[in-house]
Amino acid sequence: METTDSPFANLNNVQGPLDRVKILQELERWNKLPPANVTPVILADLIGLHLGVNDEGGSSWGTRYGPWATFVRGNTNIEVPSRDELAPEMVDVWEQRAHAALHPVLRHRYADLVWDLSQLVRGVRPSVEFARLAIDAAIEGLRTRVLGRTVEAYNYADRALDLATSINDPSLAESVERALLEYERASARDSLAGTWGKSLDLILEGRSKLTEAEQTSVIGDMERRLERLAALVPPELNPHNVEAAAIRLAKYFQKNRRDADAARVVRVYAAAFRAASKAAQGMVATSWLEKVHAVLEQYGLKADADALVPELREHGKRSVAELTSYSTTAPFSEEQMAAFVNKLLAGDADTALLRLTINFIPDRDKSEKKVREIAKQAVFTSMASKKIIDNDGRTIAVIGSVEDDIDGNVIQHISQNLQISSIFLRVSLEEAIRRIPLNVQSMMERFRRSPVFEEDRLPLVEEGLRHYFDGHYAAATHMLTPQIEAVVRRLATLTGANIYKRNRNSKLLELRLLHDLLLDEHVVGTLTPNVALYLRILLVDQRGWNLRNELCHGHLKADYFTPALADRVLHALMLFLRFEEKKSDAGTTD
Repeated sequence: METTDSPFANLNNVQGPLDRVKILQELERWNKLPPANVTPVILADLIGLHLGVNDEGGSSWGTRYGPWATFVRGNTNIEVPSRDELAPEMVDVWEQRAHAALHPVLRHRYADLVWDLSQLVRGVRPSVEFARLAIDAAIEGLRTRVLGRTVEAYNYADRALDLATSINDPSLAESVERALLEYERASARDSLAGTWGKSLDLILEGRSKLTEAEQTSVIGDMERRLERLAALVPPELNPHNVEAAAIRLAKYFQKNRRDADAARVVRVYAAAFRAASKAAQGMVATSWLEKVHAVLEQYGLKADADALVPELREHGKRSVAELTSYSTTAPFSEEQMAAFVNKLLAGDADTALLRLTINFIPDRDKSEKKVREIAKQAVFTSMASKKIIDNDGRTIAVIGSVEDDIDGNVIQHISQNLQISSIFLRVSLEEAIRRIPLNVQSMMERFRRSPVFEEDRLPLVEEGLRHYFDGHYAAATHMLTPQIEAVVRRLATLTGANIYKRNRNSKLLELRLLHDLLLDEHVVGTLTPNVALYLRILLVDQRGWNLRNELCHGHLKADYFTPALADRVLHALMLFLRFEEKKSDAGTTD
């Protein structure tokens, strides 16, 4: 092998810690060489030291090491480096480097490359010697503290433990764990939660080879750390550090049936967040305490969780008060609005009413297409999850990223568009009232022709319509919203859907929830998927308007009952006007 200058030779001369940044900086310097000067040995170093590591599910090659970059060009996936760039001669170089390396970081890397990629590149299983070399290098690096940053050292330890398990060598795994414990005790800093806890994690995972006395010592270390962290007061108090210590201990105590100790440390964790939340923004404090509330319940501390509710409400109210409104304007002239309405209401009364009804039904496919277009323009925003809060600041729904939760994002997009289009619906209904004309009598004539409106409910519909046309929008909304649910249930019966389900506890038949009915294939097939989705968003989905549930639970305040809300309720009822009874030749109803 060449002994001339190379990335390996330069890095092997490093004294002390060798972190990933130093390695990449050295590789960057060598990447500037003219291609003619890059020998096969140098190329083996450049690729071997630069390959990415995927500890989660493996690389696209089915190995731990893989491409450091992947992108799409046209319809082709491009990987850097490509699998074809790996040559058997490279593995030969890595084998020799593994034996020649003085620095533990390099010895571990090259030995691990051979162990991981030999089968893929050469078609030959590697010698177990290279797994042992990588493990021994990690142990030496932990003991001499030259594995770079603390988080990198822990990654080397994790890999060494995995290797020891894969070759079924418990004694090596024990040596790694003892070196890890020694390293952690020397490197841990209370203020940096990422620098401690690995030894306890191994105990929690059931992978520890330590004696019972040594494990007890690890628990004692964490108990004392928790005591120090919890003794701090804001702004020095970091509740997340307290959480990192307390939850580990709680899991250990729970696993070992020490429920009183588990409750004790969970209460310490809760107290830290309660103290810190007083100085935090309302939304941050609410998010913190919602999680604390869930943890308290998880550990059976229901009384503590209940006692937290008043604080949750207070912080929730603060979060709502702290919200900032953002607005934008979109020019739309009176002439444009008039043209829109004229086109919508053209023709005879029934045709105009049907066109008005259909026009304001959202289209799911178009909405999804728009969501994906926006995601391409606002990449980072599309990757973030979003929380929806109620008037008290309570989180009522979480919407994931566009990639992970396309349905949630589409529902939120439609919900927002319903608010925007309410302006057009209001003007259209006002003109329809004047032109068709729409009034209580004309609407009731149409509702009576539909078989989904039962006779004994028509007086309620009529009373609700009377409130609507008189401008009593709160009363109209309260009267008409339950009638939509009744109509959906009647439609389900007519289409053969089961409107009952058996209660798990009482074993009695009870009515299926409106949300379930709007997902039933009979109902969706009759209404169409777009109408069913629209009704779910408007009435029962917390990611949308959720009107039915908010109304029934008394959550809506007086200023919520606007003309726009009542318009939507009326529009939802109008969706069922297209269902009419047909008369057979004999004059009987089909």
